Amino acid sequence: MGGVWSYALQLARHFAGANVDLTIATIGRTPSAAQCAELAAIASADLRTSTFKLEWMPDCWDDVRDSGEWLLGIEREIQPDIVHLNGFSHGALPWSAPCVVVAHSCVLSWWQAVKGSRAPAEWDRYREHVHEGIHRADGVVAATHAMAASVREIYGRADVEVIANGIDNGGALAPGGQKHPIVFAAGRLWDEAKNLQVLDRASAGTSWPVYLAGEMDGPDGQSFVPTSGVPLGTLSARDIASCTGGRPSTPFRRSTNRSVCPCWKQACADALLCWETFQRCVSFGPMRRCSCLRTMWTR
Repeated sequence: MGGVWSYALQLARHFAGANVDLTIATIGRTPSAAQCAELAAIASADLRTSTFKLEWMPDCWDDVRDSGEWLLGIEREIQPDIVHLNGFSHGALPWSAPCVVVAHSCVLSWWQAVKGSRAPAEWDRYREHVHEGIHRADGVVAATHAMAASVREIYGRADVEVIANGIDNGGALAPGGQKHPIVFAAGRLWDEAKNLQVLDRASAGTSWPVYLAGEMDGPDGQSFVPTSGVPLGTLSARDIASCTGGRPSTPFRRSTNRSVCPCWKQACADALLCWETFQRCVSFGPMRRCSCLRTMWTR
């Protein structure tokens, strides 16, 4: 319940401004109290929650079937004008309304990018379900050009539109203001694709403290504990905006408007900042001692 939640919340805010009613149905981990409070502030948004497994989790396919029936029941109840899915398999359901699937990431492209090879046979059923969902959806959108290219290459659907991921934070990341000599990064620490392990190792060679926000434990036993960087745990959107906007924030004794994109190696929907923003807003100190950070800066 991370980047996709932020994505859905951002859409909800804009839909509310356009007098569009929105129902958000979640699958997987239940939103936290802070996340529910964020959504409650948006008057036109209705939240439905469930704890079904997601399509990339072990032994998930009974849950994928049951969650599909649950979603179809919600559609019959509210009769929406459009169905917007942030997963793949449910794109194959017999929706009454037009269905759009948004591709944020997928296991097969993740495996290719992180492991450098094709996903093993244990993911063949996943491949089949995702392929069917993508091809039966009325439209497919990708959050990045990299993900759009992966959908075309892996699943064979050519007409993928790219609508860039973004967030309106009230100008908190605008250039200017006081800067402080620290590095802040956010993402799932346990996920190899986020590359935060590299940043943690690099932090041993720089005099600036490196703060890492995000979950350290994954759903399948994955775990990563920083050895040099300072783990902050999961932060709310307000805390992250405060950390990156130069205003006082609970996790820090000093605030910062510096942010490091943890996904420079792979275009990920969860990246806190795109590379262009990284170049514009971040000004590192001496970096000769740190080849990893120097590589990112000269990319």
